[in-house]
Amino acid sequence: MAGRISRRKLDRMMQASTRASMTEKEWQARMKCVAYHEAAHAVVAYSHGGGDVDGISLVPDLRWMGIAYTRRKVSDAPAVLMAGMLAETKLTGKPFIELLREKQDDADGGAVNDWSDLLETQRQYPDEINVATGIWWARELLDQPENWAAVEALAAALLEKEKLTGKQARRIIEQAQRDVESSEE
Repeated sequence: MAGRISRRKLDRMMQASTRASMTEKEWQARMKCVAYHEAAHAVVAYSHGGGDVDGISLVPDLRWMGIAYTRRKVSDAPAVLMAGMLAETKLTGKPFIELLREKQDDADGGAVNDWSDLLETQRQYPDEINVATGIWWARELLDQPENWAAVEALAAALLEKEKLTGKQARRIIEQAQRDVESSEE
């Protein structure tokens, strides 16, 4: 066993290496995008009906800068998978295709994996998956003020704590949605 490195230590080394290649301002901007990206996955899974959130993390590993653990129906996969990228477009103002190209060039595993997972899910379930409809649904959900407020609240909590349990995430989503709904009355 001598010479073996634990997965957690390797993940932290990877984070340190990625962070060392950026200025503090670049790192903060990147992590803000990642927080919004993961928060959007969680909010859309939770708000689209039939989905749930098991946890969210901004602790990078070998494949992702962050991850949202969600459970969803297969038919909801396109909306949930595309929500992350759509939240980034809303946050940065960059067009979806431009952002996807940047992510591919930077080898940002999460966004590229979301797209690959979506195409693979469509291949496996061609009668149940419609990518265009999924993107439309995700955009519609993120454009609802109560859902965008939930994304913002969840992203802020993630940036502060790095990890949230499913229970914490659901509580933040529900509170943000209630706050917006009560302010509209």
